[in-house]
Order: sequence, then C-alpha cells, then structure tokens
Amino acid sequence: LGDGQDAFAYSLQAKEAADGRRTILADAAAKASESNAVAGVEAAPMPNEVNVIKPASYDAQRSAANIVASPLDQPLALSSYLSTAVQSEQPTRYDETERALNDIGFWNPAFRRHDQTSATGEFGSRCQPGNGTLHVITLIGKAPRWVSESAEPTTVALLIADRIISATGKHTLPPTIAAVKIARPEPCGHTMPTGSVQCLVGPYGANETASAPVTFSTVVDLNEVALASYHEHRDEEIAHAITRRVVKKGAVYVLKEAQSVHRNSFVDLGINVAGIAWEAMEQADTRSWRMLPARIDIARTELPAGRWSTTLQLSQYGSSRAPQTIPVQIENGRNTYVVCLIPEQDFTGHILVGGADNATIPVKP
Repeated sequence: LGDGQDAFAYSLQAKEAADGRRTILADAAAKASESNAVAGVEAAPMPNEVNVIKPASYDAQRSAANIVASPLDQPLALSSYLSTAVQSEQPTRYDETERALNDIGFWNPAFRRHDQTSATGEFGSRCQPGNGTLHVITLIGKAPRWVSESAEPTTVALLIADRIISATGKHTLPPTIAAVKIARPEPCGHTMPTGSVQCLVGPYGANETASAPVTFSTVVDLNEVALASYHEHRDEEIAHAITRRVVKKGAVYVLKEAQSVHRNSFVDLGINVAGIAWEAMEQADTRSWRMLPARIDIARTELPAGRWSTTLQLSQYGSSRAPQTIPVQIENGRNTYVVCLIPEQDFTGHILVGGADNATIPVKP
C-alpha cells in the first residue's frame, strides 16, 4: 500500500516495539545483577587478583548483564521477520535488514537455528542476482481461550484473615466463601503439530517430480506465549483480586460503622449476606483475541525469477481436501508471500498471494 510506504512504516513501528521491550529486559537484567552484587553473590576473586588495584573505571568496563528473551516475546520474532522482509526490498537498507534479522534470533532462537541449518535462502535483495524469495506463512489452529480458575490458597488465607478481624474487631466481616478467581489459558481444540503441512515448490507446469520440499518452522506459538504470560502475571493478578476483595470488605465495615450496626443483629447478618453475594459476583477477566491462530509457521526458499508452482497439502492428518496448488511469480530481488489458514484440520477460506500476483485464491474442496 502507498507505494510500499505503509510497509516501511510498519517496519519502523515493529523496530520501536522490539527496542522498547529489549530496553525493559536490559533494565531488569541490570537490576538483578546489581541486587546479586549487593547480596555478595558475585564470584570470589582469583587468588592473584586479591591485592590488585583496579582503576575507578573498572565497574563501567565490566560486561553487561545477559539479556534473555522470554517465550512471552515470541510475537516480536514474527514482527522482526516481516520487518526483515520489508527492509530487504531496498539494497540501501542492508544494515536495517541485518539488525532485524538478528532480532529474529533474539526473540525466537529456535526459529533462527532452523533458519541457519536449513537451505532457506536469503531475503529479497540479499538473494543471488536474478533470484527472489518465496515466503509461505501458515496460520494454524485457534488461539488459546482463557478460563477462570480458583486461587484456593489465597481464598483460605483471606478467610482466616477476615475471621480474625471479625473475632477481634468492632464489626464482623462477610466470610470469604466465594473463591478468588483469576484467568488461565487453555488450548482450544487440537492444534496440528509442526510439520503437518507439506510444501512443494517447482517450475510452473512441470511434473511434481521436479518439485522440491520446503520445511516449515514455528515463529510464534501463542499457546506458549499465553502460558508464559500466565506464569509471569499470575501473582500480580492474584494481588489485584485480593485488593478488590479487601476493598469490598472494607466498604461493608465502613457501612456498618456509619449505620451503627450492632454485632450479630439481623441487620448485621443481612449486610454480611449481601457482602457475600457482592464478592461472589466477581469474575476473572477471561477476554482474549479469539480470531488469532494458535501457531504461525513459516517456510522460506530462494528461487530464480520467473513463474513457479507452490503445492500445499496436509500429511498424515486425515485431510479430506485436495492439495492446494498456487501459481506464484518470483521477481528479482523481491519477496513473494503465500498465506493460508488452517484453523481445524483443513485449509479454510482463501489463500492470499502477495507480491507480483497480489491475488486471492479460493481453497479447493
């Protein structure tokens, strides 16, 4: 769109997001390193270093703390991959392309290792003269749904606390009967394993024997991302739930104090029952992006410019559909994209082709 300017704008936004997240990780790693140094966790000096006088700049010269990406950051690997493809369209953006390519390995090392060990070829203008790049992107499965779960230890702790306050305070509090709820991810259906999609690429109009296989690798697994998000934010969500519960109990206590309600009276009992019902109305926030796939796999290959045929089929998965054959035009120094949806066990909807063709091809029954 916009003579490619929209794509470059997206690329810059992706870079800013990746840089921002990397800064957060670097700050966290530096803080952890400083905490370890204060606690005396640093390795003891070597015997021949005990009496060595170090310059004042020694601390500044020490190596920076190691920064390790979390599975929570996998979506940045996809944005870095697309940014690499966009930047590679311009030979003058070699450095930007190289940085984006390195970012892929940082956010998803497994994908980058597969890239380096497979004959996937280069991106766009980084290809050999006369060649271009074909990217086959498959959106597989459905994103995990979020369901409610009870934080039982927290519920018991709250119950003990409110019973102590009720026994020693001026007014009673509603007992914690309703469990404290938080959200957790749950896989939606059965997602096909990586490698279930076979991709064959060959000259247009040639026999299938002339086609070569192209292997897929997972760039984003949203099941892993959701699980990492759950583990990283679980304590924070429990803290928020406890805060809301304490505020409600405090509101009940203030109401009794303002109305001069006597302990163990019918009014006191009625307010406690209302407080229990109020607490029971609280639900975990299970909202999620249900239109996202569970996993995004990408296959890439470098091809000479010209007309090619791409065949996609599901192997060993009981697919009832015929193989999907997509003609594509590879241009010198350019990127061509094939995007398909596999939410269940078959191809669905249309297959999108971006590049010289810019076409939408219905899935064959």
